[in-house]
Amino acid sequence: MKKAIFWIQIVVLMIQFFCVILLGLEIYGHMNPDNITIEAIILGIGLIINMVCAFYKLYTEKK
Repeated sequence: MKKAIFWIQIVVLMIQFFCVILLGLEIYGHMNPDNITIEAIILGIGLIINMVCAFYKLYTEKK
């Protein structure tokens, strides 16, 4: 299960990395508020997923 959590975190971090790049291009480019909102929501969801995975890892280590 720890390997699955690890790979979930890696995939989410990759998605967040590409989302940050797109967000930077959006800010210096077209400034479409709909795209900026969607990218911010994706970053927020990724942050929540990483937090849940990190807390799960901490919880399983204490047992």
